[in-house]
Amino acid sequence: MASDSTEHPGEGEDFAAGLSRLAAELRALRIERGKPSIRDIRRRAPADRMLSTSTISETLNGNRLPGHDVFMALVRALLSFDREGRPLPQLPSHSDPELRGWRTAWRALTKLQDSGRLTPAVPGSAEPAPPGIADPPAVPAAAPPYLPLGHPLTGHTDLVRTVAFSPDGALLASGGRDTTVRLWSVATGLPVGEPLPGHGRTVLALAFSPDGKWLAGADGDGTVRLWELRTRRLRRTLAGCGPHATTLAFSPGGDLLATAGTGGTVQLWDPATGAVRGEVAVGGGSVFALAFSPGGDLLATAGTGGTVRLRDPATGTVRGEVAVGGGSVLALAFAPDGRSAAAASTTGAIRVWDPRDPGLPGALAHYRHGHVTALAFAPGGGVLATAGSDGSVRFWDPAGLLPWGRLVSARPSFVATLAFSPSGVLCATGDSDRHLQLYGPPGHGATAPPGDPAAEHGATRPVLTHTAAPAAALADRARAADLRSGRPLPLLPLAGAHHGPVRGLAFRSDGSLLAAAYDDGSVGLWDPLSRTPRHRLTGRRPLPVLAFSPDGSLLAGAHEDGTVTVLDAVTGRARTDLPGTKGSLCALAFAPDGQGLLTGGADGAVRLWNLRSGGGTSLPAGADGPVLALAHAPDASLLAVGYASGRVALWRPGASGPESSRAAPAGEAALAALAFTADAALVAVHAAAETTVTVWPPGAAAPASYVLRRGPVTALALSSDGTLPAAAVAGPAVLRWALPAPVPPGVTGPSGGPAPSGPVPPAGGAATP
Repeated sequence: MASDSTEHPGEGEDFAAGLSRLAAELRALRIERGKPSIRDIRRRAPADRMLSTSTISETLNGNRLPGHDVFMALVRALLSFDREGRPLPQLPSHSDPELRGWRTAWRALTKLQDSGRLTPAVPGSAEPAPPGIADPPAVPAAAPPYLPLGHPLTGHTDLVRTVAFSPDGALLASGGRDTTVRLWSVATGLPVGEPLPGHGRTVLALAFSPDGKWLAGADGDGTVRLWELRTRRLRRTLAGCGPHATTLAFSPGGDLLATAGTGGTVQLWDPATGAVRGEVAVGGGSVFALAFSPGGDLLATAGTGGTVRLRDPATGTVRGEVAVGGGSVLALAFAPDGRSAAAASTTGAIRVWDPRDPGLPGALAHYRHGHVTALAFAPGGGVLATAGSDGSVRFWDPAGLLPWGRLVSARPSFVATLAFSPSGVLCATGDSDRHLQLYGPPGHGATAPPGDPAAEHGATRPVLTHTAAPAAALADRARAADLRSGRPLPLLPLAGAHHGPVRGLAFRSDGSLLAAAYDDGSVGLWDPLSRTPRHRLTGRRPLPVLAFSPDGSLLAGAHEDGTVTVLDAVTGRARTDLPGTKGSLCALAFAPDGQGLLTGGADGAVRLWNLRSGGGTSLPAGADGPVLALAHAPDASLLAVGYASGRVALWRPGASGPESSRAAPAGEAALAALAFTADAALVAVHAAAETTVTVWPPGAAAPASYVLRRGPVTALALSSDGTLPAAAVAGPAVLRWALPAPVPPGVTGPSGGPAPSGPVPPAGGAATP
């Protein structure tokens, strides 16, 4: 990008086309600079602007336009490598002439984004932001990752002030101004027993202990109460938080309970005995929010003054301070991986920063309408949810605080609290209308009624009743730690007509995209977690076999004549064509370095193709028939080759023959997919009359197997870590399953076969969750 004349959008170019073009130019710059790895690019980011792996990947793949500072930090990082991919002594300065064209391109694309060709997900406002607080750039309208699920839960008689999920996701606790603490079954939406006794004033905060033994509640009268959940009895009453106990949190190990309030002091208690373990004077008035880091080595506190203080919980020593934006901080949370923290103040400011280096500025956004009352990270860390005094619930990409959409309550209520279920599939809120509202991924069932915020996104939602298990609860159990449900979750339709059934499926290596190839030659791309469509690639010939490159920038597809086309995963343009082989190809996998492509097919041979030269080498053909699946171990030390016989051979790099093999369970052939989990367990899926999963844990004497679905499928894929399967049944629909926990070896069902781990959809179609 040498001059400014080429950076402006082309005549008639819309935002999506401009974003794809800019991403292609960034990828070209990366190749020009020796194609440094994502990890190396992260390491070269400016000290004042960190870059996450997801931000770099999403920007290079054209999936979103980051904010100006993040975009320019990425460009500077790329320019800090020489043409051999070696780091230069220093980053280019902000005034470097090479940056001028990139800066102009970003501004032009941002203007195009705001011009109305695509409606922003969060409407703008004429209200100016306070000095020093910038609004996030608008993003294309898209369905948020969560939508309301049916009717709210009712029972409270006043404002619902706090909600919390139990560690196993089975219970939802709520409390509020009516002085009651109520427990709800997530599976049925019904109350569990009578309200818990003991509180005399507004219940301001609730928290379950990590082992699920205790439920702690903070009271407006300055006390904290501990209930034993097994007996539902009040076991402890703790005092000393000042006139009002406003916030509390258990340490990750469950051995400490931190409480605070308007007294300006944090108390640390032993929940088992009720003894005081320590006390920290925070100063500066009331404490409205506190949280332990996931590792338990930091305790964050905030309140009046608008500053978050990070302390060593053992000594009370301040490790760092973060200014949020004035006012009082009401909400505070750590991301599950401990690499991010977020806080929000009464001025409307929201800040996300790295708690490991609180001196860095992090990302800042402004909540224009009212202020944030509560916030929480989804367990995966990729979504930040905020609840507002204007009755809205917003979802953000925490990497750059880009909004994913806005949901506004049907009533002009005050949303006071928000929490995610342990699996991240459910989000619960409480409001001034005395309601508990559950949110879940779109697409569970009935169409949203006119006027519902979901309707403007063309999304669907289930009807939640109190007499049957809500669809959200079934989905939640499917994504929970034990993953026993195994029910199908249909993907939302892509824009544009697809003709014929799904022929091939593939996950991107980081699990953030699912590709489906259709009979008309087109390829649809989805976000597999929210199941929302991303975009569509067009082609002339079907690609029944697909595979993403390790960095997700390329998508390889095998044609029916045995030839292979390597596409740009964003634009769909062909990058490389490989010659045909004898017979059709049934399996593709990129080499771990992304420079080669492995193919396997009807002749039983595995070939490694050099994507630059087009040359190839072969592994010896096996005696087990065609090669149907290929997968690399996480550390690239093993290549798994699956054959039509059901056998899986394991090869070491450079070996003249397989090191070992895994035999399919009795009666299981028709191998459809292979993957290694993060802990090196091998996962195989066989698709015939039944779709079954077999897992070989490292060092285990025997595999574990279970039925994923009764009935055949036309295409099937596993994410690279083996935890997320997707399948296509005859027709254009694509289904995604949460992977059930494998049945231990030796456990059988009534028919003598492996016992299924949960409900199995009926043959011939998709079950309704």
